[in-house]
Amino acid sequence: MLQTTRNLHQLQREGVAYEVPSEGTHVVVRTVNETIHFWPSTCRRWIVDSSTKRGGIVRLIKYVKGKQRPAIPAIGQFWP
Repeated sequence: MLQTTRNLHQLQREGVAYEVPSEGTHVVVRTVNETIHFWPSTCRRWIVDSSTKRGGIVRLIKYVKGKQRPAIPAIGQFWP
């Protein structure tokens, strides 16, 4: 399996949503207030409108999960 495919499958398994732009060389991951361009072939990422450029699929997943909106906990079951 290609490294690119493995990295995209890992994003899917971890529940990180991404979009593939028309050129298809990288993917776009969106958080609540950031847009991140990620190149799965090299594991490099760039946060748009900043100078932050980093690497690593595991760190990307942790970063994105930390920036997601928290799920609203259920207080109890509602019965009709």
